[in-house]
Amino acid sequence: QQGQQGQPQGGRGQYGMGPMSGMGGMMGMGGGMGGGSRRVRMRGLPFNATVQDVLQYFDGFQVSQDGVTISSTGEALVTFDFPDEASRALQTRQRQYMGRRYIELFAE
Repeated sequence: QQGQQGQPQGGRGQYGMGPMSGMGGMMGMGGGMGGGSRRVRMRGLPFNATVQDVLQYFDGFQVSQDGVTISSTGEALVTFDFPDEASRALQTRQRQYMGRRYIELFAE
């Protein structure tokens, strides 16, 4: 059964997988922003990475003041001002390089 815009009724996505069908692709890339999270975990940082390096990686994004915490294990937790910023960061900065290392991003 088709709705007014030619879309299936009943909340199903284009492939008939239900209302969460749009999340599958992002989750496979380490994304998926369930609940509107503002936090992103970074994995694969160079061990000498600084807060300034992380801020430069997310240049053009609205990172919260004091929103970067770096661990000694090559990971960082970054808090953005808005959930949309975190989602955009996951989509556009996934597997980009910091130095010679590519960075994996995950919704927190």
